[in-house]
Amino acid sequence: MNTSNYYTLEVCKKIIDNVPNSKWRIWKTKDDDGICRQNNFSINSPKKLLRFINQCNNPQALYVSISQFLKPESNHGFFANQKTILKNGYYFYPRSGYINADCILLDTFYFIDIDHPYDLRIAQEDGRKIIRELGTPDFLRFSGTKGVHLGYNQEIKHIEDPIKRIEDCKKQKQAITERLMKLNLKCIDKTHINILNDVFRVIAAPYSIKQGGGVVIPLSVGDFMQKDIYALLSLKPTRVRKRAAREVLKGTDDSKVASDEEQSSSQLYRHGGGASLTPQPIFFRFVDNMVNGLRNNYITVIKKHKKHFKLNRLKDLQKLYTLSDFHLYSFGDYIYAYNFKINLFARESKILRRAKSENLSFFLTRGHAPLPISETKDGQNQTIDRMEYVGTLKSQYGLSHDHSLPHCRLFKLEYNQMVGKEDIMIGTMRVS
Repeated sequence: MNTSNYYTLEVCKKIIDNVPNSKWRIWKTKDDDGICRQNNFSINSPKKLLRFINQCNNPQALYVSISQFLKPESNHGFFANQKTILKNGYYFYPRSGYINADCILLDTFYFIDIDHPYDLRIAQEDGRKIIRELGTPDFLRFSGTKGVHLGYNQEIKHIEDPIKRIEDCKKQKQAITERLMKLNLKCIDKTHINILNDVFRVIAAPYSIKQGGGVVIPLSVGDFMQKDIYALLSLKPTRVRKRAAREVLKGTDDSKVASDEEQSSSQLYRHGGGASLTPQPIFFRFVDNMVNGLRNNYITVIKKHKKHFKLNRLKDLQKLYTLSDFHLYSFGDYIYAYNFKINLFARESKILRRAKSENLSFFLTRGHAPLPISETKDGQNQTIDRMEYVGTLKSQYGLSHDHSLPHCRLFKLEYNQMVGKEDIMIGTMRVS
């Protein structure tokens, strides 16, 4: 769906008017190519918001953070506690810069996203239970697809240490979450806990338009508690159910997109649009980029969206880091470049950072990264995306260096020097 004509100055004014202190919030857009963009300037007016949105060719979603930060345009998640120390004393963070200063929390609210794949009334009933438990929310909105959003302001304690302030805020969220988990809600379960407790969460902005054409609109709490939600939205239940069922299959609800640097493995590797908790799970087989039999040794896995993939960048990496051949595979909307020369963790991190690989944060925060080796299938064993061999980018560098024996055996490759245990573990990743 083309949404380019939806966002006007008038619409942007409605959005800004419904987002308090917009200049202190993180803003994100998602284009139809799946690429997310974050604002690198303060957004404090409809004109600036429209300028940011227009950086997209066809914005499929507009998000805003639940929290306010002193420097939101420099905020990319919370890295203060993610310092990695190697044996030689070398250390680094997943992202360089003023990590603490960029994360000074000013304010936040407790955000609850309730959705159901085909019946808004079930989501409404859960919302009513929550309102009876927690009181009148500070905002209540139709999510634009399959449910409702609720928000409750939190009281931020005056704690000078920015790390302790965020930790205290998380404890407050956790206490509220524990109350909700006792309500026997049908649309919220243990998988929602990370979302409910996340200080850095971004959510669909009010009056933004979703990929399927639905608009995020405010709801009256009084009407929500008394009237049927389909009547409030002037929608027919059958129509909503059919549309929601299509979205479950396509995975198009993006209301739960996390901060880019803190995405889960399912967000990083799911097919289609977003990080919905309700779509049908998909599966694919994978191996890890750690070399079996060796400690702190990895092979290179670069993940790039096809729109941003450049062969010359791989050639530059081969020369700069004396890398051997890259073996290229197409997988859905992405190109994967596999290089089986062995690197230590610090060097592998530099390679992925230089390549601007989309699995960089996954590798840095988890210490490894998966290599997809099969097509993706749904729960009925139906193929969703096939994995196709694109070709090999030959190299004149690093060919005599150590390569991973288990990975080379799996891909039927031969190099002069191959080390590690030949056995390799093949797993199945479930993306839900």
